[in-house]
Amino acid sequence: MQKMVIMLIFVLPVMLMAGFDVNIEGGYAFCGYNDIQIPGDTGTKYSFCNDLNYNPQVYGRMHLGYKFNDKHYVFATLAPFTVKAEGTLDKDLDFNGASFIAGNMLTSYYNFNSWRLTWRYTMIDDSRLKFALGFTAKIRDAYISVEDAHGREEFSNLGFVPIIHFMTDYQLNDKLGLNLTGDALAAPQGRAEDVRFSIYYRLQDKIKLDLGYRLLEGGADNDKIYGFALFHYISMGLSYQF
Repeated sequence: MQKMVIMLIFVLPVMLMAGFDVNIEGGYAFCGYNDIQIPGDTGTKYSFCNDLNYNPQVYGRMHLGYKFNDKHYVFATLAPFTVKAEGTLDKDLDFNGASFIAGNMLTSYYNFNSWRLTWRYTMIDDSRLKFALGFTAKIRDAYISVEDAHGREEFSNLGFVPIIHFMTDYQLNDKLGLNLTGDALAAPQGRAEDVRFSIYYRLQDKIKLDLGYRLLEGGADNDKIYGFALFHYISMGLSYQF
């Protein structure tokens, strides 16, 4: 919640400009799997979700967009995400060069902040159906930490990821519609998918409320890290066009 307030303070002056739109999304994130091994070739593999105790996490994200004529749309996405798990392992854990003894109470944090700038081009735009393709430049600001009563170790990763963006929107009537929007790309170094399906209702011409399901999945397998995670999101969003 604190991060969302900070984001609002920074973007509110821009949001007041005509031609912009803003979407605020929030809900609960549920872990499907999150398998971690650091280093990727010599560390101990453990499951953040299954070996430790994890509770569904409240999350929030925001996007601010601007439409250039009827075809081009650019938007920024601010998606902070941190989850916590606690518990004990029945084996010693070698994590990023540090050793944690079996049976000791562990606390692990999985942080995956995502800052994105997306451009998309509308290829189909009729009275009911819209389809667009584009490109997302993503900054991945991530870390994983493990700690017990004797010490703490953290592995951090900051990097740039280019991703393909897509959007399909179908209006059922003047008020109700369906939307599928996502970023996805697979490569030998790893993969990343962030896709949301939603049903929306127009409260007014400029205000739209939606309910949706989001899937976030991906990871990498190299000598520094083996890490693949899947999270399911149940979400609600509110959009406003200025």
